[in-house]
Amino acid sequence: MHRKIAVLLVLCLSVLAGERKAVVFRLKKSPGVKVKVWATEVTEEGMRIEYLGTAKKAFVTWGDLVSADAKKIRLAYKLDMTDDEKQGLMVADEVFFRGGATVIGLVIKQDEEKNEIYIRADGMVLAYPLDRLDRIEKTKVKETEIFDEDEIYVQRLERHPPTNWGDHRRLAQHMYEIGNYRKAQEHYIEAVKLRPALRPDVEPRLAEIKDILDDEDALEVIQKAKGIANLWGRYDDAKAMLEMYAENRPGSKRRIILVIEEIDDIRVRKLTVRFHRVKAREADKAIRQYLLRKQPTLEEARSWITSGFKKDLEARIASKMGMDQAEIELFKKTKARGAAHWTSYGAGTFVIDPRAKKGKSTDKDVRGDPEHWWRSYGDISGRSAWLRAMAVEKLPELFEVVQIRRTPCKACGGTGQVKKSSVNGLRALGGRHDWKETCPRCFGAGEDRGIGYK
Repeated sequence: MHRKIAVLLVLCLSVLAGERKAVVFRLKKSPGVKVKVWATEVTEEGMRIEYLGTAKKAFVTWGDLVSADAKKIRLAYKLDMTDDEKQGLMVADEVFFRGGATVIGLVIKQDEEKNEIYIRADGMVLAYPLDRLDRIEKTKVKETEIFDEDEIYVQRLERHPPTNWGDHRRLAQHMYEIGNYRKAQEHYIEAVKLRPALRPDVEPRLAEIKDILDDEDALEVIQKAKGIANLWGRYDDAKAMLEMYAENRPGSKRRIILVIEEIDDIRVRKLTVRFHRVKAREADKAIRQYLLRKQPTLEEARSWITSGFKKDLEARIASKMGMDQAEIELFKKTKARGAAHWTSYGAGTFVIDPRAKKGKSTDKDVRGDPEHWWRSYGDISGRSAWLRAMAVEKLPELFEVVQIRRTPCKACGGTGQVKKSSVNGLRALGGRHDWKETCPRCFGAGEDRGIGYK
C-alpha cells in the first residue's frame, strides 16, 4: 500500500537498512520553525540527529518535539506498533463447515431466519449456509486476507488521524462510498485547505454532497443503501431499496440512478480485487496439490501446466466465488491492483534458458539434465515456484507479467563457472593446477530468473 507521510512531518527516503534517513519536525520551543536533519539513530527515548550541511550533531527526545511530529516519526519507524501490527496480522475467525470446507475471515452476523452466516473475507462480505456450520475458532491472519487495501489504509488512518492532504482525500472518498456524507465533506474540505490546487477536482463532489445533505429524505435512504452495499456486501438489497424509493419519489429518480450505478461500479471493483486474489492463492494450492498427488516427471508437469492446470484453476475460482465460465472470462480481462506476486525458476533456470548447456554429465564439464535435476530437487516449494513461473509465462490469458528479475547464481556469482584446483606434490609439475568447470548449480545459466506477476 502506497502511503505518503509529508508536510511538516517525516520524509523517509528509500535507503538501505542502517543508513541515515532525512526527517522533518518542529520543536516545542519553536513550533513555527521546521527542522530538517539526518536521523542517524532512532530509539524509544529519541533520535540522534545530524544537521544538514554541517557536522553538528545532537540528541532530541520525543518530548522535545511537537507531539504530532513525534507520533508520526515513531509510527514511520514502527516504534508504536505491536508485533502483530508490524507483521500485518490480526485476529480472525476460522469457520469450519460440515463436509470439511473452511473459511477464514471475520464473522459479521448469523441470520437464522435466512439460514445464512455472513463472513468478511477478501475485502467483501460473503454469505454461507448457516445449517452447514460446524464450529468457529480464533486464528491470526494477514490483514490482506480480510480487508482490501483501501479498507486497511482507512483503518490505519482512524487509529492515527490524517495530517496531510492525501490522507484526508482518501479518507473522504471512503466515507463518501459508505454513505457517511458529513465526514466525507469534512475531509474533502481539509484536503483542499492543505492543498488548494485540489479545489477544481473536489468542488463538484462537495456540491453533490451538499445537495444530498439538503435533501433529508433522500439522505437517509442513500446512506442506508450505501452502508448495506459497501460495508455488508448486500448489493441487491441496497439497489432494491433505492429503486423502491425512486418509484415513490419520481423527482429523485435521476439521483437514485446515479447512486445505483455507483454501487454497481464499487461492486465490480471489489469483485475484481477478490478475483485476482483468489486466482493467485488457488494457483499456488493447485500446483502444490498436483505435485504431491501425482509425483510427476518434469515433462509431465510441463504438459499439465499448459493444459490441465488452467482448467483446474478456473474450476477452483468458480467454486470459491460462485462464478460461471462467462463471468470468469469477463474478470480474466481485468487488471489486478496492488503489489506484484513473485516466483522464480531458481536453480532450474537452465531448463528454460537457451544459453545453458544441457545433456549428460561428464567428469570435467557438468551439463544440466533437466529430468535429473527435477528428480533430485526435493524441495516441494522450489518445484512449485518453478511450475508457477512457467504457468505465469505460458498463460498470458490468466496472468500479467509485470517484471523479469535476473539475479546472479548463488554458487558461481553469475559467471556460469566455478573454479577448481588440485595440488600436485611434485614441484616439477608446478605443484598446483587450476581450471574452471560449468557451475553444478545453475549449469551455465549464471542466473536465477524471477517473475513478478499479477
